[in-house]
Amino acid sequence: MAEATLAYKCSNAECGKPFRMRHPGKAGVYTVTCPHCAHKFKVRVPDLPASGRQAGSPTPQDTAQQQEQTSKKTKIVDRDDSSELQPHMGYLKHVRPMWRSQDFQLRRGDNIIGRADPSAPCDIAIKGDSSMSRRSIDIQVLEPAPGVLKFLLKVLKCTNPVLVNNNSYAAGSQIYLNFGDEIILGKTRLQFLKRETK
Repeated sequence: MAEATLAYKCSNAECGKPFRMRHPGKAGVYTVTCPHCAHKFKVRVPDLPASGRQAGSPTPQDTAQQQEQTSKKTKIVDRDDSSELQPHMGYLKHVRPMWRSQDFQLRRGDNIIGRADPSAPCDIAIKGDSSMSRRSIDIQVLEPAPGVLKFLLKVLKCTNPVLVNNNSYAAGSQIYLNFGDEIILGKTRLQFLKRETK
């Protein structure tokens, strides 16, 4: 019986090369390493097709609980993957312990986020965090088809690492966001949430 393999594309913007990997035998979210540039990123692995599943292998029902637990993790995907399309606009919530949280609406196109500094204005300026770069990230709201949206985060510059769901990303990295993702810039914690429509 032929060994099941999966095809992925490196999420590193400076690489972007395709590669194949052996199916690990279980559905779920796995960390993989690009064989071309050694960039590490997470991928969602589907269940083996019935023809390739060995006796005793987990079924989709068996992995439902695991998939639910990992559903909020960031998916790093090919930008042509239509599974990342969202019908709702998103926004950022600035979570501040002991202070009232602050919401920042996103608009279509570029949304530059960074430390508040009159000499380098950005779309969303965060005050009181000197550990954040003045132009740290850009969240692009894309509309590849009418009524559907994709949210692409690009790391522009970072004195300290940019974290998305506790995964570190260097300048030049780019990933697609899912609702519920947590972004940390310097000491600032942001949540990417869905804006409900009335």
